[in-house]
Amino acid sequence: MTQIFIYDNLSPLNITHGCNMRGKFLLWLVCCISFSCKANSNETFLLEQYQTTHTPIDKAFLNKIIHAANQQNIEDQTTLGILYYSDPSIRNYVESAYWSRKAAEQGHPVAQNNLALLYGLGLGVKQNTLEAIKWYTKSAEQNYVTAQLNLAGIYQRGDGLPPNYQ
Repeated sequence: MTQIFIYDNLSPLNITHGCNMRGKFLLWLVCCISFSCKANSNETFLLEQYQTTHTPIDKAFLNKIIHAANQQNIEDQTTLGILYYSDPSIRNYVESAYWSRKAAEQGHPVAQNNLALLYGLGLGVKQNTLEAIKWYTKSAEQNYVTAQLNLAGIYQRGDGLPPNYQ
């Protein structure tokens, strides 16, 4: 059985089959980071190093992503949102929300899902379930399965929604 350890709030989170939704989301974040940076083998190596050792992210690598994101590269904007959320060495939820919003407003389904998560948890933005639903819906309408599941979970639990007895 493969186990992945991710540091969440500076404590290890063991992610295995059957973990809770937050754990699954964190696992998904790491996968997204890996897929978004496959164009450059050096960058992929650095991400793999980060994912397996949990050492602070390489500053040169981070600066390359920031530069590309500032050039309106939607994938790198999404990646920055993920890194600022998930990497303890640079964790900054306000920055995560900022970069996720930039990509989400351009229609990136992963960034839309990430921004929805931040609204749902109140990280980097004021907690707002209706805003989370808005962004999950935009992402889900692009057939992004993770957003569809997250949105279904909100509706199933009735989070922040008035009761509907019909």
